[in-house]
Amino acid sequence: MFRIDGWYVNLEVDRDGDAPLRFEHRSGDRGTLWEGDRCLHQDVEVISTPLHAPGQAFINLDERCRFSCRFCSSPLLDHERYKVPDLQRLVDRLVAAATSGEVTSFALTSGVWPDFDGAIERMASVVAQLHQRTGLPIGVEPLAQHAGHLRQLRQAGASELKLNIQAATEEIFSAVCPGLSYARQWELLAEGVRLFGRGRVTSNLIIGLGEHDEEVEAAVRHLGDIGVVVTLRRLHTTSLIEEGLANALGGSPPRIGAERHLSLARSTRQILEQRGLETGTFSTMCHACKGCDL
Repeated sequence: MFRIDGWYVNLEVDRDGDAPLRFEHRSGDRGTLWEGDRCLHQDVEVISTPLHAPGQAFINLDERCRFSCRFCSSPLLDHERYKVPDLQRLVDRLVAAATSGEVTSFALTSGVWPDFDGAIERMASVVAQLHQRTGLPIGVEPLAQHAGHLRQLRQAGASELKLNIQAATEEIFSAVCPGLSYARQWELLAEGVRLFGRGRVTSNLIIGLGEHDEEVEAAVRHLGDIGVVVTLRRLHTTSLIEEGLANALGGSPPRIGAERHLSLARSTRQILEQRGLETGTFSTMCHACKGCDL
């Protein structure tokens, strides 16, 4: 990850030398970013993210999941070799990182395994320990089944919440997230705002699943109306998910161009501002990191 004039940019490293950008190390953690013979920026800082995000520990408590959302590779990984994290050792490591000043906030996500109650109980246990031992902000990104799960996390000490609607329309959601309810996600988002407050709840909205811009903007407005700050996320595909995603959508989704991405980001900002919302209110998760999404 690079920091340029206070902005974070997450770029993949290509060691074969075919990348369009080149980083030229100068001294320490700083260097120059080039595009061919054109200097893009002379003072670029390399940021270490040992716990996933700058100044933030963003942890997946369990990559296993009983659901098979077509844009997610977790259910397709080799879980026979998966070693379940020792939660006490994990908590101790996170507390040590907070004590040393390496991190100033936490974010926790998890797949649903073996069931909703088990995943929420595990997350709430980690939240409670981190809250009691550090007092730092904690964001949670669960897949919940009912309002009681959200109350459990809030009472444990979670300060911010992410519940993902994922798709701009119910039709697309049903195709890519079989077994999950679009209507329930909206109901839980409204309950989440009541529990955590306006500007403390966010939701991923993936663009690139075949939706129209008008549908994206309608979903952003709906989220804003109930007090949720959207995380507009461009679809990223891998070889693991390409076939399943294409089958679910009836064809491979088109790549999202920069102009469309920028246009939707601008309209999203305007929609949020009209409702008195902004991404800067978050201390945890993606809006605090600012490394991947616009």
